[in-house]
Amino acid sequence: MREAYPNRKKLAPNITTPHMDRLVEKALKNGAVAAKVCGAGGADVSLSTARTPGDEIVERSLLDEDGVQVLDWALDLSV
Repeated sequence: MREAYPNRKKLAPNITTPHMDRLVEKALKNGAVAAKVCGAGGADVSLSTARTPGDEIVERSLLDEDGVQVLDWALDLSV
């Protein structure tokens, strides 16, 4: 997952906005293991970070940014 982001940027440099790039960099600098930008762009974009023991540090750092909302999520492995 960590390698996918820069590879996607190489294939399509405009796939993200400068704001999205800032969020990814900030998440990684504050302890996220990896980050993935999802969605078709525009207003409905999500940034998922790999879960780590220091999640609260990553979440607090991202909440300082405009337009960020932290959602609790989990994978459903029952299927």
